[in-house]
Amino acid sequence: MATYWPPELSQASFERGLRIDRYISSIAENRDNFRANFVKAIDYFTLDDLLFFRGLPAPIRVAALTDDSSADTVRDIPILARLSVEVRTLDLRLFRRGSDPEVSAILSPPDAPNAAPVTVFYSADLRFRAALVGRLPEMTLMMQARRAEWIATHPEIPDISGPPEQMSAVTRTRLTQAAASLSAREQFQWGRAYAVEIRTIAERMLAEG
Repeated sequence: MATYWPPELSQASFERGLRIDRYISSIAENRDNFRANFVKAIDYFTLDDLLFFRGLPAPIRVAALTDDSSADTVRDIPILARLSVEVRTLDLRLFRRGSDPEVSAILSPPDAPNAAPVTVFYSADLRFRAALVGRLPEMTLMMQARRAEWIATHPEIPDISGPPEQMSAVTRTRLTQAAASLSAREQFQWGRAYAVEIRTIAERMLAEG
């Protein structure tokens, strides 16, 4: 979800974040999935996208608050990371939620304090410009629809209609898989949509000066 609020970040705080190579090497959970998504993320950008970012007159600095156990982090952050490697005009730093309490508090939006990932875009001199909180809203709608459909088609499961915290671990896992699993075609569709959103933010930043 694209949103705005004023998370001010100092140069020293920004520099405490990990670059992508150190981040990947330090992943303790879902490292293979993250790395695989990083490799294939280049497919989500057109040549025009890459030329646009390479031609930016000033770098965009990006601070991303992540959670390695979050499917949204593992799916989306590799796309941003791959772009940063390809174009060199996105200066990306990654912060695991809780590893740096000060930065975690700064980057956490007041209305979604536990969200991950949170991706904050700054000008070259670290003026806040925009942010993405969690997954794209269109993907949330798709997942909600899939969740409702799965619940409706499985009335034989005794705890399916209750709140998630009252479901068994098996039911929660099956429901999560039904809502979040993506085919190869859907992975490309949503990867491309995320890439377009990043460019839209960059274009707006360029226009605003």
